Amino acid sequence: MFDYWHFGASPGEPRQLLSVRRQLEDWRDAIAYAKLLDGVDPDRIVLWGTSFAGGHVIRTAARDPRVAAVISQCPFTDGFASTFALPRKVLAKIAALMTSPDSVAGIEALIPPGEQTPSGITARFGADIVRYFPGRDSRKIQCPGHFAVCEDDSLAPPGPTLRHVRKAP
Repeated sequence: MFDYWHFGASPGEPRQLLSVRRQLEDWRDAIAYAKLLDGVDPDRIVLWGTSFAGGHVIRTAARDPRVAAVISQCPFTDGFASTFALPRKVLAKIAALMTSPDSVAGIEALIPPGEQTPSGITARFGADIVRYFPGRDSRKIQCPGHFAVCEDDSLAPPGPTLRHVRKAP
C-alpha cells in the first residue's frame, strides 16, 4: 500500500493533484520497490486496486511484464462511460466527481480514526478523466487476472466495464 504523489504522506505540490500519468508512474515505482524488499518474491508481484486504482492496475498489468497477477475490484475502465453515467447535476460540477454517495463510504473507511485528510482534488482532473480508458488494455494482460465488477457503481458502470474485462485473455 502506498500514497500517490500529491496525496497523504507522499510529497508533491500542488496537494491533491490527481494526475493519471503520475499515478501510473507511482504503480511502476511501487513494483520496482517491492521487488527489492526482503521476503518478497520478485517474480510473484500481484497488483490489487479498487475503483480508479482498479483501472490503474489493469493498465499497469497490461504494460508491465513483471506483474504476476492482477486483482481489479469495481474498476474504473472507461472515462467517457463513467462521466456520462453520473447525473447531469454532477456533470455540471465535474470538480465534485468523487463525491458520489458510494465513493464517500469507501474513501472514509481507509482513513485511520482521528486522522484529518483533505477531501478535494484539483479541478484539472475533470478534463483528464473523460480521456482515460484503462479498460481498453484488458486484452493486453498476459498474467492471471480477477475482475470484481460491481452491479451498482456510479463511477464504474458495469456494462462498459464488463465489455472491457471480457477481452482479457
